[in-house]
Amino acid sequence: MSDDYELPRAVVTRLLKSSIQKEAKEAITKAAKIWILYATACANDFCQNSNRSTISANDVLMAMEELEFPDFVPQLKETLETFKKDQASKKAAKKN
Repeated sequence: MSDDYELPRAVVTRLLKSSIQKEAKEAITKAAKIWILYATACANDFCQNSNRSTISANDVLMAMEELEFPDFVPQLKETLETFKKDQASKKAAKKN
């Protein structure tokens, strides 16, 4: 008899999925924005300490170390090298 007073499971499940997914997406987006701002501020500190006005890749790498994300540094360096090679290839292709 208690089943007579329960909401249909399919409807409840659908409502929960849609609301949780939306809230989770918003939370992850907000957390990512805050983390990016924090990492950028830290990199900017390294930049200003070197009397420069433009953040460099090395500032970002040092910020990752400072923020206790040293595991990111090797992959970031690898990605940076790949990017530099791609840019050099594009530059060379334009000259030819």
